[in-house]
Parts: sequence; structure tokens; C-alpha cells
Amino acid sequence: MRKIMIVILLAVGIVQAEEKSEAPEISRKMHTLQVNPLGPLLGSYAIDYELLLGQKHGVSLDLLYATGKDLGGNKLDGHGFTLSYRRHLQGRMESNFVGLFFRRSELDGDLKVDDERFSYHYRSLAIGPLYGERHIWKNGMCWTWKIGYGYPIFDFEWTSDRRPKHHGLIRGIMKWTTNIEAGASIGFAF
Repeated sequence: MRKIMIVILLAVGIVQAEEKSEAPEISRKMHTLQVNPLGPLLGSYAIDYELLLGQKHGVSLDLLYATGKDLGGNKLDGHGFTLSYRRHLQGRMESNFVGLFFRRSELDGDLKVDDERFSYHYRSLAIGPLYGERHIWKNGMCWTWKIGYGYPIFDFEWTSDRRPKHHGLIRGIMKWTTNIEAGASIGFAF
């Protein structure tokens, strides 16, 4: 068991040494363009552009579009955008980051409850803290993950003639989940 641990530690050390030697080339990256690779599966598409200013300050714009059906068979049609400020903790694009985000979104959809369909419309504004991390390879490919939660300014209404049995609970779940800022994306840094 000790030998296995020593081999793993040596391998991690070699990989970290290689990454440190690549840092000057990677640190010059000032832009990223990324997409959510799970968009076709989730019915929700996002494209993200970030500009790095002064090696530590990033400004990011995400454009969001939802259409089709989600994994539960519920119809979605909507759009939105997220504007965020990111402070890159290691002073380069490949870095952990903290920041703030502001998101505006609007969605029309229908929800199946007890074999009945109910239509809804919502508009949401959210502002809150954000944390994430970006990795960049030598060829410029990159991947990023992020998570945050925003204070909601939320408007939700049922547009069908009737409301589902637990409409208050459903509205609460929609309000809570629509203010989560989370995702993973892949793309290129240049």
C-alpha cells in the first residue's frame, strides 16, 4: 500500500511540475469562449464569453436559451443572460475565481402533475455571489465549473385556467432553483 501511495504522489508531483512550467504561456490568455456540453440533453443552451482585465479581473457574459423538453418531459421555451464579475485568485485566466453575478431570465413552459398539464410563465432577476474554477491546456482548450446562488426578484404565474394541487410548493421550488447559478462548460482560451 505504501508503494502505491509513493507512486501516486510522484505522479502528482510530476504533473504539477509540468503545469507550473506551462504557466507563462497559459497566463497570457485574455479571452475565453465556452459552451455547456450538456445543452442538447437538458434542452437548455448557454454560451459564455469572458474578458480578463489586468490579469485578475474578469467580466463574463452568458447568453441562455431553453427550448424543447427537459428530462422530465416538461416543455420549455425561454431565454436570458448572466453578467458576472470574477476576481481570479491566481492572477490569470486559469484560476479559481470568486465574484458576483446578475441574471435576467424569462421562461414559458408546461408541467405535468398527476397526468394533467399546467402552463406557467416566469420572469426572474437574481444577484448573488459566485465561485468557480477554470483549467486551460497548452492547446487552448479549457473547461470551467461554477456555482452560486442569487437573491431572487421573482414573478411567477400560472397561465392555464386551473392550478395544480400543490401550486404553492411548485412555485416555491421554481423560485429556489431558478436562482442557482451553476454549470460546467468547455471551450477555448485565446
